[in-house]
Amino acid sequence: MLLVGGLVLLLLAWTVWTLVRLSRLEARVARAWTALDTQLQRRAGLAQELARDYPAAVGSYMTNTDSTPFMEHVAAISVRENERGTQIGAGWNPHWHQPTDLYSSYSDKDFLLGLNAAQTTLAAMAQLAGAKVRN
Repeated sequence: MLLVGGLVLLLLAWTVWTLVRLSRLEARVARAWTALDTQLQRRAGLAQELARDYPAAVGSYMTNTDSTPFMEHVAAISVRENERGTQIGAGWNPHWHQPTDLYSSYSDKDFLLGLNAAQTTLAAMAQLAGAKVRN
């Protein structure tokens, strides 16, 4: 009986020690994700300069985007035009994620918005990769 009690006590001590270590590890991982998100946001913020036709926003928020399910699994920031949250998320585009979401339902302004978003995103990726323009 004494041996069983000793084993139970040993198992309890090992469990507590493991839980404390896991808790510390989780805290370190959370700090690392926060630091990485902050660095990504800071560096990608330089891409805002390219958003001439549609002002862009860089942030850790991801409203009205298909990326939401993934943001807990990877370091993520949102680099996009302000139109996304204020118009598309508010129902501005009745074709969004509908069978009527066809090429013919878009105007030149829609394509300019897409081009502006692509420029901003590519500039952010170039900044993050450390790409330089050669003269």
